[in-house]
Amino acid sequence: MKVMILGAGAVGAPLCARLNGRCDLSLIMDDGRRSRYDGIILNRVRYDIPVAEYGDKADLIIFACKNFGLPGAIAAAESHVKEGTVIVSLLNGVVSESLLKKAFPQATVLYSFITSLSSIREGNRVECFSENGGVIFIGSGDRCDDEALFKVTSLFDRCSVTYKVPKDIRHEIWWKFMLNTAFNTLSAILQTTYRQMYDNNSLLEVASMVMKEVRLVAAAEGVILTEEDSARAESTITALHDDGKTSMHQDVEAGRETENRWFTGTVSELGKRHGIGTPVSDLLFLLLEAKSHAEK
Repeated sequence: MKVMILGAGAVGAPLCARLNGRCDLSLIMDDGRRSRYDGIILNRVRYDIPVAEYGDKADLIIFACKNFGLPGAIAAAESHVKEGTVIVSLLNGVVSESLLKKAFPQATVLYSFITSLSSIREGNRVECFSENGGVIFIGSGDRCDDEALFKVTSLFDRCSVTYKVPKDIRHEIWWKFMLNTAFNTLSAILQTTYRQMYDNNSLLEVASMVMKEVRLVAAAEGVILTEEDSARAESTITALHDDGKTSMHQDVEAGRETENRWFTGTVSELGKRHGIGTPVSDLLFLLLEAKSHAEK
């Protein structure tokens, strides 16, 4: 199976390490990244994964970039998609799958995300604190995609990639969106590690307020998230007692663009669309924008 990964950072590098040597693996990069590429160093182990040649077709492409990088990622992947290529998006938020379906109608796009992953990236060096490299939730939006789902999960089984196939993948994607919107945003504003978040009662109270707003806009979008889902999101974060940092925290520290627009920004936008007040999300969106601007 010819597998290509686009994005070999905090999310993609641990996955590359598990797939390396167990399938025909390569990386998709634009010309700029290709010229700077010097392998991947994960937990002090070097992996020299080749870069895919232009026009080389993939059976499976895994997107592990950021939302703001998706348009460029789609352009970089275009020459590698054939009829029947399976696409898996590990991007945060609730929009990437629809954008990938529109860009690649000849492909099969599965629904997925990754959670329980704690890792830090600096250049091509990644330190992963999660023993299993995170847990991928994956599912098909249509029964006709079940064959593609089986191909991917069979690969994951061979490569010891931890995954779950939930009954309702769309519900789970919104659950992860709720977790990211609350905890990634707060960690970026307050510059807190997982260790500093898990027993911070004031932070957890604000996160609860954000998650309540997400539940309201999710219901308007046809997805029912419950208080139990919020409790599961909190317990997922508080289970991480290490010095890892959310991706958004790392982006702020490094002066990179954040996914703020795809988290609290999306909640604010959907709230306006459905006539639902989202004052906490609105405030956090502006605070993070102000922080990012002030530190330029």
